[in-house]
Amino acid sequence: PCTDDKSAPVVEIMDELSVSAYPVPFEDQCRIDLSSQSDAYTIIRITDMLGREVEKVYEGKLSAGEHHFTWSNAGDGNSVFILQVFSNGNVKTLKLLTE
Repeated sequence: PCTDDKSAPVVEIMDELSVSAYPVPFEDQCRIDLSSQSDAYTIIRITDMLGREVEKVYEGKLSAGEHHFTWSNAGDGNSVFILQVFSNGNVKTLKLLTE
């Protein structure tokens, strides 16, 4: 349920790229929104708190504009994840919490 109105999205801005994830906390799915002002090779990945990759959500070139991704927690027992976005030489991280 990424449509939980009671949860405010987490939004961070990095140069020409804005990244948000909601709802936080989430049950089984989390929506990831990116908005970029320029084309860029981008990697979006989820790690656990020890930095181990849980899933690579996306890797490739993104055109300028808005992009939306959905990540589903595989139910591995973790309750805290890190969303990492690598784009144009920058790294942005957001903490994702499960309910």
